[in-house]
Amino acid sequence: MLAARRIVDDPRSAWRTTSTMALGILLATLATVTDGIETEPGDKLPYLAEDMGTGALVTLGIVSVIAATSAGVVQAARVLDQAPQYRALAYAGTDLATLHRARTLEVGLPLLITMGLTLGFSLLLFASLASFVGTGMLVRFAVAVGLSVALLFAGLTASRGLLRSAAALD
Repeated sequence: MLAARRIVDDPRSAWRTTSTMALGILLATLATVTDGIETEPGDKLPYLAEDMGTGALVTLGIVSVIAATSAGVVQAARVLDQAPQYRALAYAGTDLATLHRARTLEVGLPLLITMGLTLGFSLLLFASLASFVGTGMLVRFAVAVGLSVALLFAGLTASRGLLRSAAALD
């Protein structure tokens, strides 16, 4: 309930943490589709599709690092802004694990919605270009998205120590 209440109170903050992730998933989709485009034997740019796919994956890596950094900074700022509230919850008897779980849900629920919408768009794109997209490319897409989500949660867990000090009882 704590996480849901915070999302309702400040939905912009929840979107700030996950919006970069939506861009990353769309980039992974485009990287998968552009890498599947085949060139004709006499083309002047035979490696264009492969280079576009590689460039999109490099961009996805950069966006993923930015998303993780953004998640860490936003969550650290939120902990600092809400330090009196965390301290009051600790005085009321809320354990640290519950506070960590609430913060994880506060990021996880909007991320789940964002990923659902973005992956739905990706599936529509994959369905319309099914002849270009092979199984190997779909596996690469899934791995890229999974690593991006893992980096985002790594950015979130980086501020766990800050929450511990904010909720410390004097």
